[in-house]
Amino acid sequence: METSRFQYCDRTKDVTDICAILKCHICKPIFVNFPFVLLTEFSYNDGKQRRSEEWSRTHMKYTKKQSVYTGSHFRSLLEVCNTGVIVTDANGYIVEINDAACVLLRMKADDCLGNHFFQVFDFNLDQNRVVSLTDHVIKQPFLVKTKYDTKLRLLFSFQTIKNEESSDSDTLVTFYSAPETGTKELPLSNGFEAGYTFSSIVKASSSMGDVERISRIAAKTTSNVLICGESGTGKELIAQAIHNASSRAHGPFIALNCGAIPQGLIESELFGYEGGTFTGARATGQPGKFEMAAGGTIFLDEVGDMPMHLQVILLRVLQSREIIRLGGKSSKKIDVRVIAATNMDLEECILQKTFRSDLFYRLNVFNIQVPPLRDRTEDVEPLARHFISRCNERFGTQITGIDESVLKLLKTYHWPGNARELENTLEWASNMSKGAVITVDDLPRQLVRKCLGQLATTGRQKPIQEQDVLETTNGTEELNERELLVSVLEQCKGNLNLASAVCGVNRRTLYRKMEKFEIDPADYRK
Repeated sequence: METSRFQYCDRTKDVTDICAILKCHICKPIFVNFPFVLLTEFSYNDGKQRRSEEWSRTHMKYTKKQSVYTGSHFRSLLEVCNTGVIVTDANGYIVEINDAACVLLRMKADDCLGNHFFQVFDFNLDQNRVVSLTDHVIKQPFLVKTKYDTKLRLLFSFQTIKNEESSDSDTLVTFYSAPETGTKELPLSNGFEAGYTFSSIVKASSSMGDVERISRIAAKTTSNVLICGESGTGKELIAQAIHNASSRAHGPFIALNCGAIPQGLIESELFGYEGGTFTGARATGQPGKFEMAAGGTIFLDEVGDMPMHLQVILLRVLQSREIIRLGGKSSKKIDVRVIAATNMDLEECILQKTFRSDLFYRLNVFNIQVPPLRDRTEDVEPLARHFISRCNERFGTQITGIDESVLKLLKTYHWPGNARELENTLEWASNMSKGAVITVDDLPRQLVRKCLGQLATTGRQKPIQEQDVLETTNGTEELNERELLVSVLEQCKGNLNLASAVCGVNRRTLYRKMEKFEIDPADYRK
């Protein structure tokens, strides 16, 4: 092995833990004993360039963004790296790019700097995959098109970098050419990769911290996992995170919704079929999901909806680790890790004779209970900001914040659809907003009224019903109208944006009503 050069940087205190992010592309590190030294080695072996680096174990904090992004040490680190590196700010605009990235993209730095990341990269060639800079992605293959219509197959890694001087998080994007089909490296996009890791889980609550802790332990084993939780809580996200943290991360991740496939087809979907088994079958037969997941993970979503006769077959597969194709005569060994999920109470299903107890105990080795969003209101705000950031990237909106009254309402609502419903609500609000900050006026009116009704039930006031709005009080006595307005202002604590949204009128009408009844909203602010 021939070593080409070494480079020393004697002031690594201004270099962030960017090296730790880049090490997903390097070989084993070279350890040094003296502090504040960054050692970069380029070596050549069998014609392939490899790179290893090590830095002081002394904690290197992310200091001033400007000093890092423009400093000579950061620039030196970028230029000696043969991996494409792009840094974006919190809004997704490119603030730094290295020469290797320009070579890979066949573009000049000036063509990228100052442009939004998704103006330079078009990920829409793969319609089944959604890309967000806020997601933690490790070596995921994508077919992309640059702003000059050049199509490239690249392996991407995304990592957010926290700016300690503000609440913003920049994003470090690394990429390099994807290996050709047939190599032993990470396969190209076939729709069977798990895109989420534990860093993708947005959380602030201790309950979700417990979920992650148990999931990380489960990832270190090959035992079966059963994830329980209401619809929209993120069960598949957790399953993908477990897969990517396990020894099977480079294998396929095959997901199957057991409740979405007709009963007559689910057996062939799971176990495959031999040629000529039924009318319309392929002459060569077709492998099932268990065969396709060989060396990786199969995710059985909504396993509680699986027909009883198929539960017997699945139980045998879990016990013997063998499958028999539909119409087949011989069994095949399989090497698959099974993760199942359900929104049902399977123990109750056992009592009702709709789910087999022996299958439940076989699946329920690691039981992970994902709490509903209403039981972890601490997660509402970080999730809301995360979804707004994704909307900015997907739709080109320029939302920078959320009004405090909106956050209060969002934390009050019980969210029967959990995080999925919250995401849809913020998507609506982001598109409806006329400014940079989402206000109550931007939320769906029906949701606002439900929120205020729930808020009122926790206080002394009578809950506000949908019909109890100012525009529906025609023909009633003015005293009742005044009482209603006072009740709304009390529950909204004098917030006029909130009160007008609840009443279903604009602020001008609300001011006119308050002037008519000589009501001062300041009297209700606490």
